[in-house]
Amino acid sequence: MLGGGTFAWSPLSMIVGYRVVEYLKQKGDALYPAIAEKGQRIRAGMVEALGQNNILARSTGMGSLCGLYFPKDASTVARNPGEIQRFTDVELLDQEFRIRMMNHGVFVMHGGGAVSAAHTEEDVERILGATREVAREIAASR
Repeated sequence: MLGGGTFAWSPLSMIVGYRVVEYLKQKGDALYPAIAEKGQRIRAGMVEALGQNNILARSTGMGSLCGLYFPKDASTVARNPGEIQRFTDVELLDQEFRIRMMNHGVFVMHGGGAVSAAHTEEDVERILGATREVAREIAASR
């Protein structure tokens, strides 16, 4: 028999996966709302920090998922990845925002990422603090 994949055919991966599912069955009712609340705070906080520096930004996502894009004008609401490519400042997102966030120790994918149970309140504040710094840097460079 052949097996393939990142975690396939690994007894340790199966044991860990099983234990995670068991943990989520027990703790999920408290865990998921806390994760979603952190995601909401990050989405709102990023848009607020950028807006305070006159940088138009919109957040996407729900629950633990956080995304960000920079519309070319205030009337733009991107509904899918194609519209983000056509109607937003992708260069600002990919070449300026992401790199500046990395320089502040925060790694974002597509303008955001996902929050997990491992993220602490300090992590959330670090993300938002980095966003505030990056917003000031971008505003000063314009």
